[in-house]
Amino acid sequence: LTVAPVLADAEDFVDTEFNLHLLNMSVSDPDSKRPLKVAGPGSIRIHSRQPDVEYDGPGWVEKQGFYDQGFARETGGWGDRVTVRYRCQSTHDLYVGTEIRPGGATATVTLDGDSPTTLNTSLGIDPPIVAIRKVRSNVPAGLHELVASCDGNGPFVFDHIEAVVPSN
Repeated sequence: LTVAPVLADAEDFVDTEFNLHLLNMSVSDPDSKRPLKVAGPGSIRIHSRQPDVEYDGPGWVEKQGFYDQGFARETGGWGDRVTVRYRCQSTHDLYVGTEIRPGGATATVTLDGDSPTTLNTSLGIDPPIVAIRKVRSNVPAGLHELVASCDGNGPFVFDHIEAVVPSN
C-alpha cells in the first residue's frame, strides 16, 4: 500500500502534509496462513541527512522527492560509497531505501565487514520507483555498520536504512 498526496503532472514535488482516514480496513492473503509482518516497536530508521551517515566519493548529490524526509542522495561514481552506523536493541531485518529504475546501478553491500552482497537497482520500468529492499535478515542486536558501494554503471540512490523488528 503506497499513500501519497496528489501530485500535478510535470510539477516538482513539494513537501506537504495531508490526511488519510481509513475505516474498517483489513489486509489478508487467502493463500497464506502467516500473519502480515510490519516494523514493530524497537525498529529504527536513519535517513540520508542524519549525522550517522557518511558519504565518500565526489559523485554524491542531494535530490528532492518522495523520499524519507523529502531528500535522498544519488551518485553514479564507481566506488562512491555510503556508510551508516546504527544501533538496534533487538534482532532485526535490515532494509535499504533506494530508487529502482532503468539503468540503475548495482551496489555492493556489507554489514560489519561480512561477505558482500549485491543490491541491483535496475528495472525496466518508468517512472522510477522509490523502494525498500531487504539486504540482511536476523541481524543480532547491537552496534552495526552498513557500507554500500556504487559500481558506477548507472545511478544509485541512498534514501535511508531501516532496522525492522518484525511484529504482527
